[in-house]
Amino acid sequence: MAGVKISNLKKQYIVDKQRIHALKNVNLTIPDGSFTTIVGKSGCGKTTLLRLLCGLEEPTEGVIEFTCREESCKEISGKSVGIVFQESRLMPWLTVKENMAFPLFKTKSKKQADKIVEEYLHIMGLGKFKNAYPSQISGGMAQRAAVGRTLCYNPDIILMDEPFAALDYFTRNNLQEEIVKLFLSQGKTIVFITHNVEEAVYLGEKIVVLNEGQVIMEHKVPLSYPRQSNTLDFINIKEEILNTIIGNREKLNA
Repeated sequence: MAGVKISNLKKQYIVDKQRIHALKNVNLTIPDGSFTTIVGKSGCGKTTLLRLLCGLEEPTEGVIEFTCREESCKEISGKSVGIVFQESRLMPWLTVKENMAFPLFKTKSKKQADKIVEEYLHIMGLGKFKNAYPSQISGGMAQRAAVGRTLCYNPDIILMDEPFAALDYFTRNNLQEEIVKLFLSQGKTIVFITHNVEEAVYLGEKIVVLNEGQVIMEHKVPLSYPRQSNTLDFINIKEEILNTIIGNREKLNA
């Protein structure tokens, strides 16, 4: 397991000779074994932060480092971070089982890989569909397979980039419940990007609000799992997060 410490993080792009400040002096601690949700309106820097966390891009300034017991995992690398995208990104020519086993092909024997994949097929409720191809399963099943593939990889940190945004209401709710169960049973460090405030409150132990590339709020959620979105405490936290986003936007537009 591992956490992340982010110090004075900046990311800039040059677009049409204009300097774009995607992230500005971000300082953030993500504890080992925690569930952090990052929320904000489109263009606030959420996906940029995720791409930096998983090493797909390099920061303009600042430091991202793992916080863990093993010295070998101090550097951000693909070997320690797993990512689930908005689309399942399953390979259509492979079965569900083969897709989930794909990260293991180079590091495990077939016997070892089969044992790991069978475990997560059961956890994700996909045992009956292991020999199906992506075109033969629903969008929700495909996302479960994508999550299972990442878990098979056994990363220190799981990054999720709005993985349920394209799903229908009922499928999204079911997968949210499954992610919470996985978090409680596996103890993985999870960073979950979303623009849905209710989802952020339902999932996160801590909610980080981004706006214009800056952290404008960190809110620890004092609610136990499982959470009910119709309780007064849940609604009050949701309203506080919404008011922070909307109020900050109004200030910027004033």
